[in-house]
Amino acid sequence: MRTLFKVLAFGCIAATLFTACKKQEDPVVSRKVILQKYIVGNTQNFSALNYKMDFLYNYQNRPALITITPGSEDPSYCKIDYSSGNSDRMEISLMTDPEKPSTTTVAYYFNLLSGRAISGGCDDRGSLLNYTYLFEYDSKGHLCKFTEKRDDFEDTYYFKWKNGELVKAYSADESVVYEYTPGDVAYAGVLPESAYPYFLPQPMMASFGYYGKAPKHMPRKLVYTDNKNAFKGVCEYSYSTNGGLLTTYTEKLTSNDKEQTTYGKMEWLWVE
Repeated sequence: MRTLFKVLAFGCIAATLFTACKKQEDPVVSRKVILQKYIVGNTQNFSALNYKMDFLYNYQNRPALITITPGSEDPSYCKIDYSSGNSDRMEISLMTDPEKPSTTTVAYYFNLLSGRAISGGCDDRGSLLNYTYLFEYDSKGHLCKFTEKRDDFEDTYYFKWKNGELVKAYSADESVVYEYTPGDVAYAGVLPESAYPYFLPQPMMASFGYYGKAPKHMPRKLVYTDNKNAFKGVCEYSYSTNGGLLTTYTEKLTSNDKEQTTYGKMEWLWVE
């Protein structure tokens, strides 16, 4: 079971453009604006930097690589390759050197249908564990079920939607409840990273449509509950947008009677 709030495990995308094969119909190809930078810090002026992500894209405007720099530490990379044959496939490699495949620490693959992940797997070379994934969607294109399997266990997570909003993501032991209020900000291209269900593999790939349709609005509040570890946490968000795109957000996390506030900033790039 993943540790709650282990969001940065989302990994990264390498610093060299990959090879993409034939153009396929998916929600990423038609994007007119792409996310270029995602910065998270402990201060509003970002003088205390938690991490930043720099995005590069291929000629179809699909994410090709992300460089993740945690504060003043050396960056790590996440390289994404696409191929088409009998089925469309996406491969994600978490690396310490994007030009040396031997530095890959975790390798993911996803089989895509209409731009959405329908199955996949993960090879964690550090722990020598292998996972397989299955994804199911409802008739409206929302993710409704995710199953993660390993030799000695199987976890299934469900996603409940109402009026186009994700209201709950849960398993037998854990749940994330999403709350909205009237007048909430419409979905603005990307969510705060902590707002993506943390148990998905590489959760931020949801922002590119690979896990189905996004909610109609930005969540105002999330309540995390982990019954197995007797843990409960609450995240509250406020947002600023420009032209319908998220530019900054403030996140207040309350857990175990402690509060932590972080700030996020996005930079976008218009493309033809």
